[in-house]
Amino acid sequence: WPPKKKKVKGSPRATTLRIRMEHVTTTYNTTAATTTAPTTTTTNTQHSVVATVAGIAVGGLTIAVAYWLLTRNRDDPADSDELVPLLQSVKSAKPEPMSSRELVDQLKASKHILSDRVADAWLMVDRSHFITEGNPYRDAASPIGYNATISAPHIAALMMDLLEPCIPVGGTVLDVGSGSGFTTACFATMVGAHGKVYGIDHIPELIETAKRNIALADASLLRRVVLKQADGFAGYAAGGPYDAINVAAAASEIPQALVDQLKPGGRMVIPIGEPRGFHKMVQVDVSADGSQVKALTLMSVRFVPMLSREQQLDGSYSNTIRIIE
Repeated sequence: WPPKKKKVKGSPRATTLRIRMEHVTTTYNTTAATTTAPTTTTTNTQHSVVATVAGIAVGGLTIAVAYWLLTRNRDDPADSDELVPLLQSVKSAKPEPMSSRELVDQLKASKHILSDRVADAWLMVDRSHFITEGNPYRDAASPIGYNATISAPHIAALMMDLLEPCIPVGGTVLDVGSGSGFTTACFATMVGAHGKVYGIDHIPELIETAKRNIALADASLLRRVVLKQADGFAGYAAGGPYDAINVAAAASEIPQALVDQLKPGGRMVIPIGEPRGFHKMVQVDVSADGSQVKALTLMSVRFVPMLSREQQLDGSYSNTIRIIE
């Protein structure tokens, strides 16, 4: 103790994810040891060592049980409710952020935000204008109507952070599944006054809601935002080609139409998988000369599925997996 640092192969982002995982495990075990150690006026070295070891064992056992439940329930989503009280008890130790500043500080501490541009965008666009129920700064997905959700802050920030290197000032971004308009507004602050962000959704009521929300947050952003009703699978070729494409719903496979709308050197981040269950976050990069396309699987995630308007409004294809975001 402390644990030795390990050399991690792979991209900087993969390294960060591994480091973050190790940091969370270390922090949890340390906390467990601290809370289980007896407090007496007389120090007893032997008892302290035993209590510390027991605390570490309890922490490791809790994580092991959570993993076992998660893997056991992948084929039986109905039983995944067993995870909720267990994971809530682990998460409850971290206080909920109550402002944009607290939320951004939390996302930076957890390495979901690495870019100053992304952090500044999240500070400029107050999330409270885009969520009507509950704490808008809570790190969890929230319903916005029409069987749609606004993504949990940590995953939305991570996707934006992955796209940031490919978004120049004055650039063009496509936000597929713009929903409440929050990520669209954040991208609009990043591209600057001479850039353009196209947000598309196939629910016309959500398009109008997004316009109102962005106007409340910063009406000047609407001069660089275009919101259109469109099919997410087809994208919006009229506004392309794009430096970056952000997709906030899971497709069963990478839509070729979206790949075709990327500029040379452009990047798309999209969850891929079947409508129900878990998905893989995939980063799609087009080479600088436009001759090659590379797809990199990053991590497991859970998103609402990309559906037709009728399927979404029907609600029968909604993701039934319940986890703590």
